[in-house]
Amino acid sequence: MSDKQTRKDRQRELLQPDDFLVMGERLVHGFVVHWRAVVAVVVVAVAVTGAFSLWERHLDGVEEEAAAALYKAESQLPSQDPMEIFQRLQRGETAAPADDSTKLREAVAALEAVATSHGGTVQADIARIEAGAALFELGEYAKAAEHFAAARGTDSELVRHLATQGEGQSLVALEQWDRAIQAFRALRDGTTGPVKEQAWLDLARAHESAGKRDEARALYEEFEKTFPDSKLLATIKGRLASLAAGGGGEGSAPVPAPPATIPPAPDGAPPAGGDASPPGESG
Repeated sequence: MSDKQTRKDRQRELLQPDDFLVMGERLVHGFVVHWRAVVAVVVVAVAVTGAFSLWERHLDGVEEEAAAALYKAESQLPSQDPMEIFQRLQRGETAAPADDSTKLREAVAALEAVATSHGGTVQADIARIEAGAALFELGEYAKAAEHFAAARGTDSELVRHLATQGEGQSLVALEQWDRAIQAFRALRDGTTGPVKEQAWLDLARAHESAGKRDEARALYEEFEKTFPDSKLLATIKGRLASLAAGGGGEGSAPVPAPPATIPPAPDGAPPAGGDASPPGESG
């Protein structure tokens, strides 16, 4: 190839338009033609970002107010400790001491007010669970079941599990066996770990209380095989022994207590009454 031909090729290459410059020209031209639309998009984006930030701050304020209201309502419980209710029920003391009844009713009213005034927050659902537990202790099982059922719509998985467990136990106390069985089965099938184990035990006891001895025995035996190291195994063996000895039958299984834990308040909020460990053995 001659030097003359090479120079011509180079000149031709230099005269070719640069891709980057071409793209830049198109963008500038597009902005000039559509500048109003571009500015509108930028303004909307800034407005949406600002609104989202303001909404987050609003939600934080709502959560703080709800947590403070819940803490104040809990302080009206007889022991000023929501866990004390559950601890008494764990010991089998299913009725409130006479001198605590009035205080429990006052606490229920305060907790119901939190649930009504701060609906849509996790604190409202916790308040419903605590009110349900207090009503359970007072022997008002129908009202307790209503509170637990209302808390099942929560976004918190833990609160939803506790609400379902409490509703099932209230239905057992009301001798509404089929509804109780349905609640415990849903909880067992939808959970894992200690929550699943407790729901399995409650499901078997609900069958036993309903007089469905064969179904109860099958559930107890399956539990033994599925959870050989469970802390509930001693209770399972005790129920199997009772059935083998001719026990069981309608209303024979002990009425389980409501949820044994209360979920904690969000970070930075006053405590909602104890650690959020999975529900322990009840009854």
